[in-house]
Amino acid sequence: MPLCSVRDRDWDLSSVSLRTGPLTSGGHGARTVLSARLPPRLNQRLPTWVSDAATSGPAVVGTLRARGRTVQEGAPDHSGTVSLGNGSTDTITLSGYMPAKGTVRVRNNGDSVHLLAISKVADGATDKEVSDEYMSFLTNGFPPPDPIGLFSSTINTGSDAVSPGQASLFSYNLPAGTYVLQCFVADDSTGTPHAFMGMHLIVNIS
Repeated sequence: MPLCSVRDRDWDLSSVSLRTGPLTSGGHGARTVLSARLPPRLNQRLPTWVSDAATSGPAVVGTLRARGRTVQEGAPDHSGTVSLGNGSTDTITLSGYMPAKGTVRVRNNGDSVHLLAISKVADGATDKEVSDEYMSFLTNGFPPPDPIGLFSSTINTGSDAVSPGQASLFSYNLPAGTYVLQCFVADDSTGTPHAFMGMHLIVNIS
């Protein structure tokens, strides 16, 4: 995992001290390093020689105060963007395409938290069939007949939750076929999963 990932990009203000000093591991000799007040999850990933050198140097030679966002290096190319939500409307749209093995950008354009869940359904399934099965489930209180495999899918994957206005990259490796993209975050008012309220999209992965 890169030192700075997409989730770590929002740390705001860091005080960075430049120090020089001997290193205690590997006999690499003196080196100039950076010591920063980073989020704990980043600081825990720093090699021990960084923290050793940053604290054992004889003098602080300068202080740099910097603002900005971290950047994920080596991020994979993505073939499309999955947009979650549109303001207060819970929708899913796909621009671009999804190959069987690839990466998509998952963007939350809504005003609440969303996530991307991907499930295999019967080839040729439609969004109307997905809506009908969810409506039958809500009405009857038990899983309805499942001709498209919506409730019995054994091939499932998905992204972490994405906050409003944020985006992340999601990589996957799936067999070719028909899939439903959906969000199972519960509605703030009713507790009903967004997918049951129409937040789903049938796509063909090839």
